[in-house]
Amino acid sequence: MAKKKNNPGKTKAQGSRQPDAQTASKPISQLAQYQVGISIVAAIVLLIIFLYTIRIVISPFLILGVIIFILYPVRYNIVARRLLWTSVILFMFWFFYMISGVLVPLIISFGIAYIVNPLIDHLEKKRIPRWATALGLILTIITIIVLVLIMLMPLIIQQFNDLLQSVSSAVADIGEWLREGELFDRLEGAGVPADNIRNFVNVEIVPTLENFSLLLLQAMFDFFIGLSGIITHLINLVTVPFLSFFLMKDFPAVKRRVKIMVPDEFQPGVVYYYRKIDKMLGRYIRGYIVLASINASLAGLLLWIFGVKYAAVMAIITFFLDFIPYFGLVLTMILAGIVGFLSEPPVLLRALLAVLSIGALAILENYVLAPFILGRPIGLHPVVLIMTLLIFGFFFGIPGLIIALPTTAIIILFAKEWDIRRREKLGLPPIDYKNV
Repeated sequence: MAKKKNNPGKTKAQGSRQPDAQTASKPISQLAQYQVGISIVAAIVLLIIFLYTIRIVISPFLILGVIIFILYPVRYNIVARRLLWTSVILFMFWFFYMISGVLVPLIISFGIAYIVNPLIDHLEKKRIPRWATALGLILTIITIIVLVLIMLMPLIIQQFNDLLQSVSSAVADIGEWLREGELFDRLEGAGVPADNIRNFVNVEIVPTLENFSLLLLQAMFDFFIGLSGIITHLINLVTVPFLSFFLMKDFPAVKRRVKIMVPDEFQPGVVYYYRKIDKMLGRYIRGYIVLASINASLAGLLLWIFGVKYAAVMAIITFFLDFIPYFGLVLTMILAGIVGFLSEPPVLLRALLAVLSIGALAILENYVLAPFILGRPIGLHPVVLIMTLLIFGFFFGIPGLIIALPTTAIIILFAKEWDIRRREKLGLPPIDYKNV
């Protein structure tokens, strides 16, 4: 057999070409990265120009679709991936904001189911079916709302109209007294130049009082119009009772399905934080609804006993303002004093009794009822609480004042848990947050 001769030149050439291929792989990969970067920048610039051109007929769905079409092929690049996730998150915020009106029945129904779920769980342990308890609660809630609308709503509307007229008349009387009363005659008798004071009163004080009364009346009118609108929507929305019933009946199944949607590696942490937040927030919401109901009922009853007008209107205002710490109490006492002055003589005594009644009920709530109903308080420092109320009130108005306390408590909870885990990793001694 003839032996194959080796070609040393060919072998040497092949060996010499192998290092060249290895050294050329790095420039090729860098070139690919540059191409990806240039493509992303060019896509962003062209997209901005295109969006500006069709800004009149632009749609967020179209924008998101274009972004996904451009960035999905290069999603393994970290910049492309972050841009893609940012676009999806912004789109979801916009989408839920646009359909927020449609989601109102679902949010209300979920809130009702969340509040009454512990009661349904307790009765289920006593072998009462969840559907029976849910049906009974829905029928009870509907009956209470109908009775309130039939029996109390006419009285509340009448008292509200009378209150608006009384405030207008009182402001007009005060302005007339300041303009033509005996105050200036007494000042002139005492040797004080009354003309300058009269001009100051007519130009500055009286218009300020009138503007203040108009703002107060407008705020109260908007408040009750909004409240009546909410109640009207609650009555007109046939879906709320049905959604509430099914969410009450299947609330454990809803929680299980939500848990299944969470990736396995995140489930322990999500379940842990849900239980912590549920324990704190659930107690706060349910307890404060009970506290506000008791406080409002006692306030209306005491004002009615003392002969103060508009007791029903004050009871409703007291209920909603009870959810606002500090500022709610101060505003309720001011309104109670004003209503007392608008009542029948002796107005000073009735105003004093109205203010003292609200103050006494606040003491009863904070030192007797709250420890019994709420248990351990959330525990925010007064300075933190006041700053939180100011910030949330500035950005979100009245709803911000109501959600300020629970939202801040949740943020502080996450901050404490993060600090605990950080100290464990660094080997630092733990902090007893109960005493901080």
